[in-house]
Amino acid sequence: MSKPIGLIYSWKTDHVEVVLTRENYRPGIGDILYTKQNNRYVLLQIVGFEGELPIGSGSIVKDLEEAPPIYSAETSMYANAYLFFEIRNINSEKPLVIKPYQPPPLNTPVYVLHPKDPESEKIMNLLSKGITGEGETVPIGWLRSGIAPAKELREEKYFTNAPLNLDLSLSIPKHFLVAGQTGAGKTTSVMGIIIQWARNSGKNIAWLIIDRHGEYSKTENNGFADLLAKALFMNDKLEVKAKIYEFTVNEGENRTKSLSKDTVVLLSGTMNISSISVYDLANVLDLSPDKISDLEETIDIIGSLIKASKIDDAWKRVFLNERDEPTGQVIALLPILVDNVFRYEGIGEQKKKGIYRVLLNAGIDIRKLRTYRRLILGTLGLSRKTAIVRVGEASKPVTVINDNSSVFKVSPLLKDPYSLIMIMKAMVNAVSEVYNIREKGAYPWLGINVKPEVTVIESGTFSIDKIVENINNGETVILDVSKIPLGQGDVIVQSIIRRLFESRMGLGVDRIKELPPIAIVSEEAPLYLSPDKVRSPYNVFARIAREGRKFGLGLIAITQLATQIERQILANFNTIIALRTKFVSDINYFSNIGIPGETLTSLGDREGYLYTPDLRVKEPIPIYIPGYFELAEDLSREYLEKIRNVKETEKKALTQIFKNIEEEDEDI
Repeated sequence: MSKPIGLIYSWKTDHVEVVLTRENYRPGIGDILYTKQNNRYVLLQIVGFEGELPIGSGSIVKDLEEAPPIYSAETSMYANAYLFFEIRNINSEKPLVIKPYQPPPLNTPVYVLHPKDPESEKIMNLLSKGITGEGETVPIGWLRSGIAPAKELREEKYFTNAPLNLDLSLSIPKHFLVAGQTGAGKTTSVMGIIIQWARNSGKNIAWLIIDRHGEYSKTENNGFADLLAKALFMNDKLEVKAKIYEFTVNEGENRTKSLSKDTVVLLSGTMNISSISVYDLANVLDLSPDKISDLEETIDIIGSLIKASKIDDAWKRVFLNERDEPTGQVIALLPILVDNVFRYEGIGEQKKKGIYRVLLNAGIDIRKLRTYRRLILGTLGLSRKTAIVRVGEASKPVTVINDNSSVFKVSPLLKDPYSLIMIMKAMVNAVSEVYNIREKGAYPWLGINVKPEVTVIESGTFSIDKIVENINNGETVILDVSKIPLGQGDVIVQSIIRRLFESRMGLGVDRIKELPPIAIVSEEAPLYLSPDKVRSPYNVFARIAREGRKFGLGLIAITQLATQIERQILANFNTIIALRTKFVSDINYFSNIGIPGETLTSLGDREGYLYTPDLRVKEPIPIYIPGYFELAEDLSREYLEKIRNVKETEKKALTQIFKNIEEEDEDI
């Protein structure tokens, strides 16, 4: 049995002082102490300490060389500790855990929780059982008593047999916030939680992991994607064996590859620009509502002219979807219309003509159009290219789109000058029919009648709608946008998330309950959730933070600074994992929800506090979250054992089949 380290010395309103009596015990920030009375334990968490010699040192030490050892002098030492938890072992299967409302009696012996002590192990097991909520829970971390600044010291602080279990399918739609300074282990902690889900859960969750730095996409032996595939392969509790689709978006060649018994499908390639919309672009550019309205009106007018034109129906479907709404190809068409059409339709003249006159009547002048041209080209990584076409003996310039430096691939119809001329002619003719405007501009390409030889009218490997379909089917998607510029990546990310949100908004409550929840994992959360960003009505991240739980959509937001997130949005995160930080604003925020701020500056990697209303006790819990790589050894061993067992089973089955065939032959 362990010996006490001190006694309850005094009470303060929200904490107690413990006088330390064991000579070899030195208090540590975050250490958990306990007192016991019959079947009741009161846990105390150290948040400070003090000690002193009871007399001035000068009165006992005159000559340092002849000074007696300092430990021979009487000392007084105290630990300041908050009332942490009270455990009442009324039922060992379901212990009662509450926030203490009374301090332990004065002069009560105090003990320290230590993993090698049987009584400590018993207490932490009771705590683990007592705080676990209902439902299909999975272990996401270990309870700890104190701080282990080095790996070698973990066995002195971590209770690996006392897990913190959480029902992720219940908690994720209410949003996770994972905060901590650089190097605190935010990403590796989230990876570890996802691996634990894949390994242990019986409830499916669809994951959209936005990989901005190429950390989640590692498929080499024991990389995150490799371990996730192994965990899913071995989990026999999941009703649906969901695949992992890893979309690596880049400007290079396309490839498809399968790994780990086809559990992981790797795809690499470009994005079809048809997938994006005006709202996706407007959200990334953070346009004001009036500018968004003007851009939307411009795109709609161009789309209506294409619909009314006499171009081939197959070509029309490039620019218009099945609902006759403009696709992203119309966005790509706008910049080159400025150069090829609008500039010849009376700009600077008293009488305006053609398409530009239609736009001007809608309040959209050439300054706005040139601004949109610059924004579209810059955000999507597109550029203009001058192609020279022949008209008899003369040469005429036509501006086409160049997508060589962009992940967004436009239709070859906009890159071939002759097909582009056919489209522009048809649009100019449609103006007179739709808007009764007869005057046409002096277009230099008007007399060109060369038939284009374009055979392929679509380009780009990926479709945003296909990625959304995978996620809605309960698959895991790792979207690697680390190899493309930030602006282009944002357009893709926000396009996917907006469609996920809209696809679920139209479903009833009963139907949503039948579908797996969707977890959206995003690094650098303030990129979308800072006060200046959430003002936009088109910010889909902010809408999901406010309304997502109704539709089974949850954010796992990872950030260095939690307080950079807008306060109302921050209040919507029900589950908080606070890791090491030295930022005063974050320490103050976490202190206000009950996390002892004194400990936050000293935590080791992946050490933190978890707060969620989904546990039975609504208080922050000190935990350690194993990184994904710490689970690799056991996971790989179990995976190889299962592969061997599967092969043995298949071999026995084949042997039995051949044996049955031989017996049938003998009978014949």
